[in-house]
Amino acid sequence: MSKQKILIIDDDETTVLMLQQILAKNGFEHEMALNGKAGLDILNKDEKIDGVILDIIMPEMDGHETLKHIKQTPKIKDTPVLMLTGVTAIADVSECLSMGASDYMVKPFDEETLISRLQKILPLTIGFED
Repeated sequence: MSKQKILIIDDDETTVLMLQQILAKNGFEHEMALNGKAGLDILNKDEKIDGVILDIIMPEMDGHETLKHIKQTPKIKDTPVLMLTGVTAIADVSECLSMGASDYMVKPFDEETLISRLQKILPLTIGFED
């Protein structure tokens, strides 16, 4: 069975490194992008992205715009998106969820909660080897 692959879209290198370590430790593969445009490029090219961890405040294309593009693009619209951000305003949480985000977490976060929420939103993948 192949590992699920998560795309991290965040411009904060410390957060990206932490997420890469957490995902690897918990059996996930990962890709990363430092802004929304780069993230969309990866999503549109890589058929194997199972889920996205997305920050809101980033250069070039922020998380709101990135989420909007994901949900409006037929090929990738069903990809689960976990918003992981320092933005705590209720209006932002509501906006992201109404735009189609699967879940919303605020930084700082703890590993156990992140993994349990990721597992909750990711599609079950059952692999049968020949």
